Amino acid sequence: MKSFIAFSVAFIGVTFTGCSTLQPRVYSEPPGAKLHLVSVHGVQPFMSRAYIGETPIQEFLLPEGFNNSDEFKKYLDKNKKRLYVEIESPGYQVKTVPLTKLIAADEDEDYKKTAIKLEHILDVEAIRGVATKEDVLSKVYKNVTVQTNMSGAIVYMNGVLSGNTPLTLSQLPGTYLLEVRHSQCKHGVHDIVRIKNTMEPNVYKLNLQGCEKTH
Repeated sequence: MKSFIAFSVAFIGVTFTGCSTLQPRVYSEPPGAKLHLVSVHGVQPFMSRAYIGETPIQEFLLPEGFNNSDEFKKYLDKNKKRLYVEIESPGYQVKTVPLTKLIAADEDEDYKKTAIKLEHILDVEAIRGVATKEDVLSKVYKNVTVQTNMSGAIVYMNGVLSGNTPLTLSQLPGTYLLEVRHSQCKHGVHDIVRIKNTMEPNVYKLNLQGCEKTH
């Protein structure tokens, strides 16, 4: 049986100089889950990933690069389609959702219907009889392979620079914003991917567009 914690999320409309901005309210049970705001590479002044607080929170903490909360709210409103929120709590699978999804959740006042659920990584039976810490970690972390049609692409996992393709790394199971970019390609690629909490391989093949031909 899967275990989970539920997140209730809402956004309150705030008027600022004639613009509709966003003020988040994020709750969790149990409390204390860490939230990071993750952006598609190149959204400025935000540098890909920033800590924004622990649940329950009434307003995101102000990341570096912003002078005041009004400036940050305007940034959220302008870039909401290119921003994601990572929700992480020890012992649970990582959950990454588009900021626009959290905004949509506010349309339903019954937060139980729109709650985001985090599932346990392991149950007690899964680690019964495991001898060492290394054995436990081998069950917790999953290998992830990222491939691209042009090798050498830079890989970002939830805004963290992770290496170059072809790349294999270990991650906690859950959902992530995976992004690849290449200096010889005009367009990067990003998408939400699921790292399965099973023994099945996690292989992602991404096609970059507008790449220069090499000889």
